[in-house]
Amino acid sequence: MTAVPQDPELVRRYIDHCVTALRDVQKLAAESQSRHDQMLIWSIGLMGAGIFSAYGHLSIHSRFAALAPWVLGILSAIAARLIGHVVSDRDELMQFEKAHTLLALLLMPPDTLGLLDSARGVVRNVGLEARYAATKRLNRYSDVLGWATHILFGAGVAAVAWRLS
Repeated sequence: MTAVPQDPELVRRYIDHCVTALRDVQKLAAESQSRHDQMLIWSIGLMGAGIFSAYGHLSIHSRFAALAPWVLGILSAIAARLIGHVVSDRDELMQFEKAHTLLALLLMPPDTLGLLDSARGVVRNVGLEARYAATKRLNRYSDVLGWATHILFGAGVAAVAWRLS
């Protein structure tokens, strides 16, 4: 398949647009990760405070059953935060590599055949499929652990309220 010559200015504008979009997405991802972390930090704090405040009010026999969801929730939140940071670091590195690869394409002569196809390949993660899939899989684990944290928080509230009643 032979590459069709493209208008060099259109290719340059496309690459500039892609680099700008990658940087915008990177900022959005960082803000999203920050909000996710804040929710998990609050969950850890509230569950920890709940454990310390409810411990003395619960009978010895009911402490384990009532407080177990919060203990598991704290562990889940810590795991979600750790995995989330790994995902964030990997994603930032991939976006950085993609942006700089696109910028390097701008250094090529504008009439280079296949320049547009190369830019499209970078945007579509060609050559990064395995890394992208691994990062996406880790992100799912982080999301599941985050949801588990919130569910365990609610379950702990219900368990303590039930045991105290």
